[in-house]
Amino acid sequence: MTGTDGIGVVKAQRPIGFPSPSGARVAAGVPDRPGALLGSGGESCRSRDGAAVEWARDVSAEFGITTRIEGDVAIVVPRGDLDAVTSPALARVLQEHLGAAEPCRGVVLDFSGVEFCDSRCIGVLVASYRHARDRGIGMAVARPRGAVQRLFVIAGIDQVITVEEDLGRAVKAVTAN
Repeated sequence: MTGTDGIGVVKAQRPIGFPSPSGARVAAGVPDRPGALLGSGGESCRSRDGAAVEWARDVSAEFGITTRIEGDVAIVVPRGDLDAVTSPALARVLQEHLGAAEPCRGVVLDFSGVEFCDSRCIGVLVASYRHARDRGIGMAVARPRGAVQRLFVIAGIDQVITVEEDLGRAVKAVTAN
């Protein structure tokens, strides 16, 4: 099913992480071939300036989340871009830890492998922080790099959530409460 959002952007619908015909996990709502629309017979699509639109990316190759437990702290390590497509996966992982019947004492997000994060990621962090605070669980972000660190400062996230340059200091911060 396709349509426009009223400003000339064509949308196609496919659930997040749904395997495409080629077997790749693709970004939410987009086919796996540039210029192809689901059910459209393969017509190409162009932006307003006439440039071909790239419709999909294989998020499985560039994004991942690993988790490990160190003492009484869960270390969550996302890798790649945290955007509207991938942030829900981070939210699910954080919810698993924060909503557990017997949660860890703290959760540290190691952002050393995060190259980009947008407002959806910020929303996930703030919602998770509130959940952690309400349950008495410490939460911190460790080792954000470059543009991600700048975004945290501009958005004021570093004034709400503990942000540390060192993983060890972040672990100590969440267990200090």
